Amino acid sequence: MIRDLIIQGASDDTSRFYRTSIEICNMNDVRREVRINPAMFRSGHEPTIDAIDNFIQTLLGLNRRRRRGYSIPKEFQHIIKIGESGFVIMFHKKGIRYFLNGLSSSKDILMRALSRTIYKSCFTNEGAELDKYLYKNIQMPENVSYALENRAPFHWYREGKKIECRFRVSMIDDDECAMEISDGIWCPIKVKDLNIYMEYYWKGNKRGSWKHLSPTRLWKKLLGDYPTDSQEKLMLAFLEQNRTQSIVEARARELMKELSELHSEKIKIIKHTKEDNTQNTYMFVRGQIGDWVITDDRYKTEIQMVSTYLFNKGEDKDSLFRTKFGDGYISNAICIDNMTRHSSIGDQFCARALALMNDTITIQLVNTIKRYITQGHTEGQEDNRLDFTKLEEYVKEFEKR
Repeated sequence: MIRDLIIQGASDDTSRFYRTSIEICNMNDVRREVRINPAMFRSGHEPTIDAIDNFIQTLLGLNRRRRRGYSIPKEFQHIIKIGESGFVIMFHKKGIRYFLNGLSSSKDILMRALSRTIYKSCFTNEGAELDKYLYKNIQMPENVSYALENRAPFHWYREGKKIECRFRVSMIDDDECAMEISDGIWCPIKVKDLNIYMEYYWKGNKRGSWKHLSPTRLWKKLLGDYPTDSQEKLMLAFLEQNRTQSIVEARARELMKELSELHSEKIKIIKHTKEDNTQNTYMFVRGQIGDWVITDDRYKTEIQMVSTYLFNKGEDKDSLFRTKFGDGYISNAICIDNMTRHSSIGDQFCARALALMNDTITIQLVNTIKRYITQGHTEGQEDNRLDFTKLEEYVKEFEKR
């Protein structure tokens, strides 16, 4: 059985597709083309990997959503070849244990590792590179990698209100991490347990024994005994200081600052405080064909929390550039969606800035941009530009309209 996979790019607005193939050597079937659409899994944290995972599990008969009376065989063995390199993976089950190339882990971890490797094969034909990547994702599950890089999420309910926060996580051994659940209180947790913990607190899967924990029950589960009254008060105060949204947004805003410092000639950030003390952020990006304005002062959705505009010296006949800005006009807001609903405003600022610095490539990938490109937007042009020395003045005038 051979399936040629066509994987849609990371946004509904893009026309780019990535290609690879998989062959299940012990399954007889005609060769078929399959389209993988990540947009169907937009509610997840990694829609592309989620889409591939769902397809592979369905193809191999491992998906829980099977017909009534169906059960996964107690034993099976599949030889899977991936991509042009024909990278070979041995996937088998014996009893309740699953194996990929001899490594045993839970079905979910192995399927995520396989899905990531399949996606990786869209970009490399090196079998050794795919082999290394597969093993890395089995030994260090994506849930644990996320916790190490972004802190481990946690939530509980107080008087019916959901309180969200994040814990710092460090690796302390090959198969063990430590999680800081109170000020200076680091608790050891096995990698496999942290993976299950993250399945609930990051992905929302209601399985395993780590779900629905209050702060005190989490303390007991990690340390063996309930905290004393003073320890509980200290823990709750610590959790309040580590509320999720403030941590995520602060990290993203810091990234915006670092990005503007790294590309100081191409990215400028202006913050404008209104009379009601609310603040709007404007990020100006110098691309190869034009200058762009990204701001958070317009209508927002989960997948589009910032608005993007293209600057033009003239007001064009099709009325695409109607709003006065500086010594020219900005376009109507351009629709550029995120694939996932979980990106913060700061992350969306940065993602668009990086894309628009390379706008000659981005306009080929994002269909909604193309209609705004005028004859004055050509690669390397210097005339149809904003004066970066007057941006604060432009913003103040713009805000007065």
